[in-house]
Amino acid sequence: GASCEVIVRAPYMGDATTATCPPDNTNPVQVAIWTAPDVTCPDPEEAPTGYQKTTMAWQCDEDYAGFVDKLCQDGDTCLSEVLLTGCLHKQTCMALDPPDECEFDV
Repeated sequence: GASCEVIVRAPYMGDATTATCPPDNTNPVQVAIWTAPDVTCPDPEEAPTGYQKTTMAWQCDEDYAGFVDKLCQDGDTCLSEVLLTGCLHKQTCMALDPPDECEFDV
């Protein structure tokens, strides 16, 4: 009948819950019984360079392009704070190097 508290790890947000072992458990491989609480990945406290928050969602700032992804974990890697990815600074193209300068004026 032992129990333990399961706390949501930062940067996720959510309520703690309790995991319990059945009172008369005789199974040595019995896993504690619990219900995972709803958790959310909150917004960062400040907008990082290249990102801006609208009333609906995050988007790339004016001089940036891409699609925003908000992460609290990166694959199997736990993050200690919320990370926004996907926006890259816009770049100008390199000068065109025409194949034949007699045919093309750049």
